[in-house]
Amino acid sequence: MYMIYVKGWGEYEEGWYPQVAGKTVLDVKEKVFKNCQNKYAEYYIKNKNKIVEKGFYKDGKMVIR
Repeated sequence: MYMIYVKGWGEYEEGWYPQVAGKTVLDVKEKVFKNCQNKYAEYYIKNKNKIVEKGFYKDGKMVIR
């Protein structure tokens, strides 16, 4: 099971917050960003205790680090 975490902003910018779980990396990214209204968001995806992807969402596009 994969879990996507999104970095907070404003007074919450120090934290990373779990959003949704899914069976694949693509599944969790689609659930969070498909109809996203934010112009920018940093994220990472974990499977168990291992980070499998880091990146950011900017102006409707995913950028993987």
